[in-house]
Amino acid sequence: MRDPGSRMKTVRLLVCLGQLGLSVISPIVLSVLLGVWIDLRFGVGPWLTVVLLLVGLVSGGCAFYRFAKGAINSENENLPYDREGGAENEN
Repeated sequence: MRDPGSRMKTVRLLVCLGQLGLSVISPIVLSVLLGVWIDLRFGVGPWLTVVLLLVGLVSGGCAFYRFAKGAINSENENLPYDREGGAENEN
């Protein structure tokens, strides 16, 4: 029988991947939808959609960066290193 701890790790990983996907895709989709709506409502052409797409891409990239930085920091907390970057002395 499988270890319940490994099953929970798998579930946590799937939840984190889903959260990452939503964090990256949501700003892009919402900004494009807003740009298309404004372009159709006011007839300003596709330029506003392109600008908002770029804003959404930057926002999605920042979300990915924050997520990856948090994941790396949480992994590094479990390593046996001191603040200077060397291995801890067990003596």
